[in-house]
Amino acid sequence: MKYVKKPLTIEEQIDRLEQRGLNFADREQAKNYLKNISYYRLRAFTYPFQNNTDPSADHVFLRNDIDFSNIIDLYIFDRRLRNLVFNELEKIEIAVRTQLSQVYSVQSHDPFWYLDGTWYVQSSPNTFPNLMNDVSDDVNRSNEDFIKHYKTKYDTPAMPPSWMSLEVLSFGTLSRMYKSLDKTLMKRQIAREMGFPTDWKELPVWKT
Repeated sequence: MKYVKKPLTIEEQIDRLEQRGLNFADREQAKNYLKNISYYRLRAFTYPFQNNTDPSADHVFLRNDIDFSNIIDLYIFDRRLRNLVFNELEKIEIAVRTQLSQVYSVQSHDPFWYLDGTWYVQSSPNTFPNLMNDVSDDVNRSNEDFIKHYKTKYDTPAMPPSWMSLEVLSFGTLSRMYKSLDKTLMKRQIAREMGFPTDWKELPVWKT
């Protein structure tokens, strides 16, 4: 099927929503919002109030008391909630990176411990190589000055020490690294520090 829908002006967007049953107490204010927040983005917040099960209904609003300002209020609430959640997730992410690097580096007396396959559970022949490929990709993709400085000044090992490398890993790669590590006292120590005193296996589910 070919996509044939045409772009709408701001006025046409408002008219379309109005035809479907959305109220506009202040059209000028609505135009200002739609100039900065796309019609398509706001679709997610109008969707729960519309008939989306019957194709012939053309997404008509199921209630006649919904105003555009109500949709904007939901959008603002969602944005603020996401900011709060992401702020807390960032704290968790930073703590995981710090604990993993600090505990293993100090206890192993090796800044490059994460490159040593003996720390990991080898569930398959490709487990460790695949993880290291992702680690290498994340590090090589980084534009952080400390990564560039290491590559410029040192050539052995090719990868930076853990306190540099782990800072630039995606949280997905970092989570897989922790999950792949063998069950050691160090792994348990990290789990306790992160608030899981009884089960080190729970921590890897914390992903962004």
